[in-house]
Amino acid sequence: MHSGLRRAIVAGCLLLTGCAAPAAGPPAHPPAAVAPVPAGGPPAVAAASPVPARETARLVVTSISVSATPHYIARDLGFWAEEGIDTELVLVPGAAQPAQALVAGEVQFIAGAGASTVPSSLEGAGLVVLAVTVNTFPNVIMAPVLQRMEDLKGGRLAITRRGAASDFAARHTLPRFGLQPDADVVILGLGDGPATLAGLESGAADAGVLTDFQIATARRHGYHELVNVGQLGVEYSQTGQVTSRQIVAERPDYVRRFLRGWARGLAYFVTNRDGTLPIAARYLNTDDTELLDAAYREFLPYVQRVPYPRPGGIQTVLDTLAPTNPRAATARPEEFYDDHFIRELDESGFFRALYGE
Repeated sequence: MHSGLRRAIVAGCLLLTGCAAPAAGPPAHPPAAVAPVPAGGPPAVAAASPVPARETARLVVTSISVSATPHYIARDLGFWAEEGIDTELVLVPGAAQPAQALVAGEVQFIAGAGASTVPSSLEGAGLVVLAVTVNTFPNVIMAPVLQRMEDLKGGRLAITRRGAASDFAARHTLPRFGLQPDADVVILGLGDGPATLAGLESGAADAGVLTDFQIATARRHGYHELVNVGQLGVEYSQTGQVTSRQIVAERPDYVRRFLRGWARGLAYFVTNRDGTLPIAARYLNTDDTELLDAAYREFLPYVQRVPYPRPGGIQTVLDTLAPTNPRAATARPEEFYDDHFIRELDESGFFRALYGE
């Protein structure tokens, strides 16, 4: 593995461990027998029976945002532990480096979707989208001074990293306003969501592609909303679960149990705001409950309760890549996702039981 990527994973482990484990909170790896879900959350759903010998999973979290909270819920409330899986969360922002880590076998899953999967798989990496919770761009492009997208001509638009979902959002949205990426607008990769917001505050960028927590912060600061990308009606495989086809082929029950535990965390996130916000606060290292609540409300409307990958969401990734990658122009969306685990859970009644429907 590239030494820089290894350092990023180690640093991510330290950051996520530090943010997610308060002295009085639940253990990082709860025992197999855990307390019932607190009142107000989704109904308890029995783990696969019998639970096999405990296994480990390393999951890359790609952003510092409220959208990542379901993973911390699944870990801290023991949903993965009930499935016989001890999950370690690793922060590696962007899309390319997480994909490299998965290909190298350093991790088993990525909390990403199209941006993490399609570019590397076009080059033969063999990654696959298993689930998608957000099938659009849940982003708002905001600016401290500019008031219209057209005002960005000749300016600088901040994203997290090249090839990340924020980059796809920028490159898909700018042409709708007669602006060509890189030609009319400089696209700046600043690292992560907090760094993007800091770039706007310092004047390093004129506008930024923001997500939940950063959107709520920018609104508080009185920034102008140039466009709500999520309201443009575009399908895009933004957030979900990604693994390798090799893991799917060799360890299907492991994948199934991982998805079950994660889906319980997602359901808790959707149905239990009061239980979710304290977990998000620890992970995001903030005690600003008003800002957290605003960020939660920004993100929640985009969540698919039954997280099927959608061909249209993958097609948008391919369309955005096609001008610079001829393989993307002829590839089919079905080559990059496998929905049989989610379909199996759906048809078994798992999601209906999870949401009490």
